[in-house]
Amino acid sequence: MRLPELAELLQWLEDAGVDSFEMKQPGSMIRVVMQRHTQPIGLRSRPEGQRPGSGAQTVHQVVAQVRGTFLAAHPLRTAALTEVGATVTASDVLGLVRSGGVLYHPIVSGKNGRVNRRLVSDGDLVEPGMPLFELHRGKQ
Repeated sequence: MRLPELAELLQWLEDAGVDSFEMKQPGSMIRVVMQRHTQPIGLRSRPEGQRPGSGAQTVHQVVAQVRGTFLAAHPLRTAALTEVGATVTASDVLGLVRSGGVLYHPIVSGKNGRVNRRLVSDGDLVEPGMPLFELHRGKQ
């Protein structure tokens, strides 16, 4: 792939809101991970009950960044990437969004916590900004 083609590909990915992309050809592979966000990708939070620092539990909503089909498991596996009640770290992948039939966008937790709820079902169509998971942090 030549530099002008790569620049055009990167612009298409940015315009489409794609966070990661991987392409393999015989003898070569390219992987692009976009990092244009100042806070963790797919994270919104809202305090629940008490004010922060007072032992309150905080709920974080992990949201879709792209339009597509939600997948609870990788297409080559049967087990879900995460389950309700699981303890996760900020870098854990909770699910995937398939867009365009071939691109799989990871849904990263963005925070340490416990998966309280999955707000969508496997195969649901999702839109950017749509809440997919709720994570609980703080006193359990």
